[in-house]
Parts: sequence; C-alpha cells; structure tokens
Amino acid sequence: MKLPFALIFILVTVSSFSQDWDCEVIRYEVNCEVSRNSLEEEYHVLLQINNRAGEKYTRVVIPFSGKNKIAGLYAHIEDAEGITVRKLKSSDIKERSAISEMSLYEDDFIKWFELKHNVYPYRIYYTYKISYREFIKIAGWSPALFTELPTHSGKLKIVVPEGYEINVFEQNIANARPEKTDGNLIYTWNESYMSPLKEEVFSPPLSEVIPLVKVTARNFNYGIKGTTESWHTYGDWQYYLNEGLDILPESEQLKVRALINGISDKKEIARKLYHYLQDNTRYISVQIDIGGLRTYPASYVAANKFGDCKALSNYMKSLLNVADIPSYYSLVYADENPVRPIKNFPENQFNHAVLLVPFLDDSVWLECTNKTIPFGFVGSSIQNRPALVIDKGNSHFVNIPAFSADDNVIHRKMNFKNINFTSSDAEITYQLKGESFEMFNWLNSAFNKTEQEEEIRKLIPYSNFELINWKLEKDHRDSAFIELLLELKIPNHGKRYGDEIVFPVTAMNLPNPEVPLKRKLPVRINYPNSKIDEICFVAPNYGQANVSFKDTVFVSPFGHYKITHSEEEGVIKIFKQFTIYSGEYPIDQYSEFYKFIEDIEKLDNNAFIVISK
Repeated sequence: MKLPFALIFILVTVSSFSQDWDCEVIRYEVNCEVSRNSLEEEYHVLLQINNRAGEKYTRVVIPFSGKNKIAGLYAHIEDAEGITVRKLKSSDIKERSAISEMSLYEDDFIKWFELKHNVYPYRIYYTYKISYREFIKIAGWSPALFTELPTHSGKLKIVVPEGYEINVFEQNIANARPEKTDGNLIYTWNESYMSPLKEEVFSPPLSEVIPLVKVTARNFNYGIKGTTESWHTYGDWQYYLNEGLDILPESEQLKVRALINGISDKKEIARKLYHYLQDNTRYISVQIDIGGLRTYPASYVAANKFGDCKALSNYMKSLLNVADIPSYYSLVYADENPVRPIKNFPENQFNHAVLLVPFLDDSVWLECTNKTIPFGFVGSSIQNRPALVIDKGNSHFVNIPAFSADDNVIHRKMNFKNINFTSSDAEITYQLKGESFEMFNWLNSAFNKTEQEEEIRKLIPYSNFELINWKLEKDHRDSAFIELLLELKIPNHGKRYGDEIVFPVTAMNLPNPEVPLKRKLPVRINYPNSKIDEICFVAPNYGQANVSFKDTVFVSPFGHYKITHSEEEGVIKIFKQFTIYSGEYPIDQYSEFYKFIEDIEKLDNNAFIVISK
C-alpha cells in the first residue's frame, strides 16, 4: 500500500532533522473551512524535543472562548523511531479561565496539558478543532508557531463556498491561487520558517517581518451585521455595535451638571470631567460579550466605578455628552513598539480604546484607564499612532501627536562637592519627561516607599554608593514631568594614578545595539530619545582641575551629541546632550547607525576630570 505523503512526513525518523535547537516545529498545519453560517478550524502540530532545555515547549496551551468549544483534542508522544510511547489521557487535560491580573471576568479560557518523555529526542503530536458561529477573522496564520524556533513545514488551507467573498493579506509568503472543487474555493499556503528571528534593539515587531497570512470575511454577522469592505464600513459596524451605550443615568447627569456649573471654557470642562473620571473609576478588564469588541454601557461604569479601556472611554464620552462636548471613541494598537495597522485590510487590528476630543484650537486625546496621568497627556504607547476614529458614516484614521525630543527627555543636574581624594558627595536632580515620566509617575502613585527605592537604586549610575536621601516631586496632577532628587556619598569615585586623581564624567545610558555581523532586522525608532547632563564639579583645593576632552559637537542623520565645559574659580561645569531621532533605516544602513552609537559611546566614556598636584 502506498502511504500518503503527509503520513510519510510524520514518520520520517527524528535523526533526519537538525538538533541544533532545543525544540523544533516539524509540522504546523491549520485547516479552516467556512460554511454559510459557521467556521471550523482544525490544527495539527508536531514538535520535536531535542534536550532538557526544550521541555518548556512540552506544555501545550490552547485558548478558546466560552462560545467556541474545543473538540477532537488528541495528543501523543513518539520516540526516535516514530513509535507512539504515550497517548494523552483525558485526566491529563486541564482547563481554567484565562483571566488576567487586571481582569474581573473574561469569557476566555484555556485548555492545557503537558507530555514528557525521558529519552531524547522525542516528538509530541497534537490536534484539535474549534468551531465558531460568529466570526470576522477566518485565519491569522504564520508558519512561525514560535518565532524563536524553526518550522520545517507549515501549511494553511482555507475552504470557502464559491461566491463567498473574503479579504486576503499576504506578507513575505507566496500568493495562493484558489482552486475550485465541489462548489468550494480552496486556498493553500505552504511555507517553512527555517531562520528564526528574535527582536533586536530598535527593530520592528516580528509580526511585521515574518511570513504571515490574514483572511477575513467580507460580509459577516458578529453581534450585528457588518462588512470589511472599507474602514468606513468597518467603523460603522463598530459604531452600531456600541450605539445607545453612552447614556448616563439621570442621577449621574445631575452630578455632572453640578460639577461643571459656572465653568464656561469647554476645555476646562473636559479637564474637570476627566479628573472626575480618574478620581471615581478604576481600570479592570471585563472581556465578555461579542469577543470583547462591544463596550459595557456607561450606566454600568456609573454604578460599578470600574471598566476596561472600552468601557471607560465610552463612559468619558457620556460625561462629555452631558456638557454638549463632542468626542469620538477611537481604536489604536497600544505598545511601545506597536504593530502598524495594515491600511488596506479593514479588520480589528487594535488592542486599545481612547477618546478624541476636538476643540477649535486643537484636539485632545484622553487615555481613560490611567488615574494619574495629566489631562491630554499622550504616552509612549500611543504617541504617533494611527487611530481609527469611529464616526458614523465617516470613520477614518487620525495620527495621534508624536513625541518631540523635548517631550521625551531625561535631564540630570549633578553637583559634586566635598571632594575628599577619591570620594565625593553628590546632589543629583532628575527631571523626567515622556517615557521616563510615565514610569516614575506610576512608581510614585502605585508603589510603597520600599518598592520605590528599589527602582530608584537601579537608576543611579554608580556601582558603589550610599543613598542618603531621595524624594519624588510632581508639581500638580496635570504636570507632564516629575523630578527625582537624590543625595549620595560616592566612595572610590575617583582613581589615583601617581600624583593625579581621575574622576569620570558620569556616562550616559546609551543604547546597546547588536554588532552589524549579528544584526538581521532593520532599525525602527518609534520616538526620539533625549538625554541632557549638567555637571557641576567643585574641585578640591589640593590640586589643579582640568578636563581630559575637547569640546565636541557630533551631528549625524541619526541624531546628535554635544559635550562642552567651562571653568571658573575652581568650579568645572560640563554640559552634555545626546538625542537620537525617530526614524526607520534599512538593514544596509545599519553599520552606519551602529557606528553613530559607537562613536558617541567612545566620546562619552572617555571624558574625565583630572586633579593634578
């Protein structure tokens, strides 16, 4: 009997594959079949565990929702000869809610199991099915089941009835041409993934560079009917999904009117209501109903004082409605290194909701899940992002304002005094804006003093120091910067070389990218980063103080660096500034980018103050 190719592939001896990896994906196949009213997905995975380190992949986790049950779950272990040595038992399968730390309730669950063998290498095969009654996405597939592991053979098959319209997005993978069979259209993608990637310093998200296929239904019924024909139509579906959920109870409306009574300026009214939101609600994820895409009503938040990003943004919208201030529920992908939306492929490519409030002079973006950030503050996770503004009949993308170098800066003022041979006292003030402001604002509001000090010690740029005192200061709740004041004693700050004592000029914390020979991905810098140091060194009276460097200004297409000094009556003042610009650079420019960082690091690390007798 002639065996099918797929079966021959599974039974190939383990020794025919490389064991340079702790684990390898031998086969990853997904079959998706659409009928007029349902979608069924079938998964087949074959893993090879090569050593003990690879055993972290023996724990298999399968997510599903309360509406979409898993069926046909089967798994077994094969030895090096392809012989089944153990089958998964029903008692081996565990199930629990996929509730996260910040969630009250989620309608998401996971099944998981673990299969191990004591002789390497061995293989784990598992398969299962999931059925969906409501869906927009048919498939989101990559042969990279794990981006850090190779996949020898990946396959995606989509079966839809003739006449059933779909949208297809293909990235770094050969285009599939449909074949007609028995009244169906069959799309097949075959792709391996034999050069695994890992994220690198200033690299795009891996999901933007790996082979990828996305397939959605053109017309769907997900809660209500909708279409992915355009962003206008998709936005209308989201609008109608949330329609009528931004109505406050009369008692809450009375509170709002009393709160804003006497205030005429629209922006000040919005600020007042935003502070009310911050002071009276908290963020808790509630991921149920229509896959978490429909918001909870404003009345729910008013009664319970909590909600997720959707519910809190919708609630803030309802507060503004009472004041006759228009605002727009908006969707964005929030992350410090975000996946960019595919503009010609309408679907849910978002993970966060915010609120756009347009005024005559400008627009304000409100992050409604953070109780302590300033009114209108645009954080690092959403700055410069295209947000889909949900507007009936006119949903469209608007770019959230981008950080400037002045918006994202760490400004240190360092005063060194009481120099006693190799030791010194230091007073250091950090003014933190942008990304660092977000971190320390959160630290200041959500952590106790012991936890705060643990993080502050990590910021101090000396290996040996005594922390005498520290204080975090924020001017007011809408201040977009925070200050950290430190008092230190620094033993062995300088080093004695004969008749000279050398004190290093405190180096900046510069990026540490991969050397060019190891780099695989292009450069993407999502926002500029700026560092400023102002150093005042009160020289001791037992010697002559000088600096070891020449004033230098270094300018590049990637950024700039400056170091200058002045001397007056035994006081040396040093000014340093480093800025790296936002931008994207292909891999063939990486050597230049790396040299830019390397040259600045040499300048910065070789700056000293020398005390000579």
